[in-house]
Parts: sequence; structure tokens; C-alpha cells
Amino acid sequence: MKKLLIIFTSILALAGGVFAQMDRAQDCPKFGITGPSSIVAPGDTATYTAHVDPTGQDLKLRYQWSISAGEITSGQGTPIITVKQPIVGVAVTVEIIGLPKGCDNMASEASIGDPNREPELLDRFSGPIRAKDKARFDKIHDTQMADRNARTVIFCGGTVRQITANKKMITSFNTWLYSDPPRVTFVDVDSQNEMTEVWFVPSGADEPEPGKFGSQIILRKR
Repeated sequence: MKKLLIIFTSILALAGGVFAQMDRAQDCPKFGITGPSSIVAPGDTATYTAHVDPTGQDLKLRYQWSISAGEITSGQGTPIITVKQPIVGVAVTVEIIGLPKGCDNMASEASIGDPNREPELLDRFSGPIRAKDKARFDKIHDTQMADRNARTVIFCGGTVRQITANKKMITSFNTWLYSDPPRVTFVDVDSQNEMTEVWFVPSGADEPEPGKFGSQIILRKR
């Protein structure tokens, strides 16, 4: 009889523990992460937000974020962070500190990178650059400014004298070449043809190669 009483008591204790765990699980806040809904270009920022439903509990929470690649640019310790997107995808994890004991406290979200971006030929000029071409370079400027992480590569072909004249004309009506020089590169090409090509280079893209300049030798970059 005594043995049966001990077994019965153990069963009650076990059942009580199970029900207690179930009650704690029901009391645990629901949470998760939302991230960008589309592909994020390399170098751009993406926002990630941790949502917590404390079910009426007065919780003082802290948020510890970690990422598999890229850079957290703001928000560490808060429910919302911004991440500078790497070329590849990124996995974002948050550990929420301050939830009731026994509750899950980690969640993850991933976003897809865009590693296959290619340089784009924006415009080609055959012969001398004239003052009338300023409007075309203004459009090139607008394209570059739309992507703050992109660069512009300008191939200048012809004789040294022709290249010098064309570069001087380009810079005379494009002050943006001076305002942000790391984003603009001139490449001199010794070729049979006097020609200028302007390439748009997204972040993460390979370096462009000059097009139909005839037989050509790359001289130098500036």
C-alpha cells in the first residue's frame, strides 16, 4: 500500500510539472523578426524589426543582434536595426533578454543578396566631346546619384592630345566629378579611334572593359 502511495504521489508530481510547463509556455510572449520583402542591393541598408507580444506582461527587454555578414549600422540593443547588405545573403539573429524563465528567446531571419550585378554602358561618344554633350552627362550623373554605392568609369580613347581635350571638356561641365572623386574613375585608352565610354558600375560588380575602341592599350587610370 505504501509503495502504491509513493507511485501515485510521483505521478501527481510529474503531472504537475508537465502542467506547470504548459502554463509557462502559454504565458511566453510570441515574437519574431521581419526583414526586407525583396532583394537588397549590395551596399544598401536593410531594416530588421523584432516584434514581441508580451500578452499583457510588463517586460523590460534588451535585444542582442548578430549577423552572418555585412555590418550593423544602427540599432544594436533596440528592437530595430539597420544592416549594410553584403554582396551575398545575410542571416540575422536576435536574442531577446528579459523574457520569462523557460521561454524561447531567439529568432532568425534571412535576406537574399544580389551578387550578379553587371556594369552597364550608359553612353558612348565618338569623336570630340562638345559643349552640347553636357545634357547627356547630366543624365549620367542622375543615374549614378540614384545608387549612392555605385561608381562611374569613363574610358577615354584616342591620341594623348585627344584624350586630354575630351577629359578637360567633361570635367568643365561636370562639377560632380570633383565633389565625389572616389566614385568616378578616368581610364585612358591608346586606340585608333577617338571615343569615350561611360560605364555605370554597381557595388559588387566586376570592373568594366572598354568596348569597340579598335586596337587598344590601357594607359593609366585617374
